[in-house]
Amino acid sequence: MEKKNLDVYVVSWGGVGTTAFLKFLNDCNMDVNTNNDIDIKGKNGSKYSSGIKHINSPNHRKLKEFKIKKVIFIYDDVINSILSLWKRNYQCDQVKKLTNNRNSIPEDWSLVDYIENDQDLFEFQQFYYNWITTKKEYPCLFVKGQQLYKHRFHILKFLDIPISSKFIENHSRNSNWFHDIDTNIKNGLYNIYGGFNDYITSLPDVQLQDAGSTELISNLSVSDTLSSRIKNPYIDE
Repeated sequence: MEKKNLDVYVVSWGGVGTTAFLKFLNDCNMDVNTNNDIDIKGKNGSKYSSGIKHINSPNHRKLKEFKIKKVIFIYDDVINSILSLWKRNYQCDQVKKLTNNRNSIPEDWSLVDYIENDQDLFEFQQFYYNWITTKKEYPCLFVKGQQLYKHRFHILKFLDIPISSKFIENHSRNSNWFHDIDTNIKNGLYNIYGGFNDYITSLPDVQLQDAGSTELISNLSVSDTLSSRIKNPYIDE
């Protein structure tokens, strides 16, 4: 089967602003994975599975259909992701996507029901672990969704998009779990996700993994290089 070329593959566990970023890349005329689960038609009538936005491992069989140049992994506060999924009624579909149909959530479950079950059915920690510990054939930039707009320089240079390009705007969340939910739900979600969530929120906003490496590089200032690819735009060469 002919492989589809992707300039950039955007992956996330959902509820972190992935859709807006994919739209931006489409507007830049980049070959990027789609925002839905409809197959892409290739040349000679071949098809490619486009439902790869939430693939939980770089070794997943679906990714073998693509020739990937670069990856951006978007993630963020896990508890806010949970609330976003429930608010949009995506939780039942999403748990199946993230776990390759191993886990499921009954359609009539409320957040209270989920908390009483006392399990991370979405397997967020395994998702993140799979991506940071696997050596990949392409460079991967890990970026927090709510901080995308702050790191336009690094993101545009990583993707070889002109730094003068219009970037995505800053969109604040409609809710924040720490302030906007019932105390019992807050405590229940923190009991399930607190340790991992504290770890995630403590990480740098943007980190790089080079192709063939599991080292995470986080000191990416404008005077540094992004694996020798980022240069200071204010210095003539």
